[in-house]
Amino acid sequence: MQADHWAFQSRDSLTIFENSVLPIWVFDVDRHEVWWGNANALKFWHAQSKEELIARDYSTDSATVRKRLRTVVDNVRTGMTTEDTWTLYPKGVPTPVRGRMTPVFIDTERRNAILFEVLKIDKEVLEQTDRRLVEATRYTSVMISYFGLDGRLLSMNPAAVYAFGRGLTRIDSDRFVEAHSFLARFKDSDLGRALFERARQGGEPSGEYELRFGPEGTWHRIDLHLGRDPMSGDACIISVEEDVSSLKKAMLELEQLNRTLEDRVADRTRELQKAQLKAEDANRAKSDFLARMSHDLRTPLNAILGFAQVLSSDDTHDLAAKNFQTYGQDIQSSAERLLALVDDLLDLSRIEAGQFPVTPEPLDLIALLDETLTLFRPGYPEISIVSEYADPVAGTVISDRQGLTLILTNLISNAFKFTPGQGTVSVSVEDDAAADAKAITISDTGRGIAPKDLAHVFEPYRRGRATTAQQTKGTGLGLSICNRLAGVLGIDLKITSELGVGTTATLVVPNRLAET
Repeated sequence: MQADHWAFQSRDSLTIFENSVLPIWVFDVDRHEVWWGNANALKFWHAQSKEELIARDYSTDSATVRKRLRTVVDNVRTGMTTEDTWTLYPKGVPTPVRGRMTPVFIDTERRNAILFEVLKIDKEVLEQTDRRLVEATRYTSVMISYFGLDGRLLSMNPAAVYAFGRGLTRIDSDRFVEAHSFLARFKDSDLGRALFERARQGGEPSGEYELRFGPEGTWHRIDLHLGRDPMSGDACIISVEEDVSSLKKAMLELEQLNRTLEDRVADRTRELQKAQLKAEDANRAKSDFLARMSHDLRTPLNAILGFAQVLSSDDTHDLAAKNFQTYGQDIQSSAERLLALVDDLLDLSRIEAGQFPVTPEPLDLIALLDETLTLFRPGYPEISIVSEYADPVAGTVISDRQGLTLILTNLISNAFKFTPGQGTVSVSVEDDAAADAKAITISDTGRGIAPKDLAHVFEPYRRGRATTAQQTKGTGLGLSICNRLAGVLGIDLKITSELGVGTTATLVVPNRLAET
């Protein structure tokens, strides 16, 4: 027949099937209801009339049944037939049948329907046709379980018994059934209850869930379907499960690895941002230093050139002769300032290039400190000097004289320079037996250093706040030179400070400079 021959606009057009010896009915797939049935169909379904058969409610059929019917409509051409085995439930009695299904169109709307012919009604149909499928469930690793609508276990295939019932041989024992209810399987029983309720209402929930049975981290892929018990005909929940623990573990490890990589990338990004900010800050400090250096170098040079010009010019001969000594002192002062600037630059350059010569020799720390203090005492007569030396203290260490003198000179110079008015500069030496070293402390009662500046005091080209830099002579290289020399001589140098209170520099000088 052509396709139009399988389009039935009214039930009367199906009378050709009325006297068939086979039960035949037309099932409306779009509306999920019986549209027509012959006399033998009425007998099969135990219906008193066609009206009763058509009026029957099939809304409780599971989604699996609906999908199975829709698959026939979608995959079999109209008018063509396919055969399959079904378990039908006339009056709730499970009845295995072999049926032939033909997709057709019905009514004027041409709705999708199936012409169903029962070829054989036999309790042995299932045995004869689906024995291989039933046997396959015994060997598959997929776990299949049947549960009553109350969650009570009805049956399981061997894979499910092995997964959930190891140690028990009878799945129908009360102890086993109670211990292996559907909810008892879930680590989160509330989640299991919600899934079961959705399946009871005809839904088909599925997903990956962690179970209470088995070792920690056991996960199953679970698909739930509402169906019928082929033994009793009662509604039941069919659970199809697959162990995905290994896959889940791999996914969790991959997720953790991704998070770790993301954290590493984020950390590296932050480090790069900090490094960039630090480089930009250092570059600004260096540019500021070069600008100040240009000014600081030009000032004494201009003074030297200016006085030299006065002394050598015929026009200013009388003026030069009158102020010869004063001009000479000014030239010397400017030259000394210029020399100090150049010395700092050369010292830092040599240290950075690893060319600072180190010659260990015995040094008396107390004598070295007193000599250094003596150099600054005349220039700061209003500042009090306090020397505290532990009694007795063995003040001799083996270190490099030039390097240690340079460190002490810079630190003591800073103490005087940054202590305005009638402040105090204190020095002390103590024996640090635990460190096999001498601890030197140089403190002042000066203006102190702001916390944000204190973190950068050892960086080159810095002189603290702009107002401090303008008020205080120097290159801003002193503490950087001290810090790098301290590293060369194995000295532990620390600076602490508090605004308005003062600053303390602590040096832990090894008793003996380690040989390199």
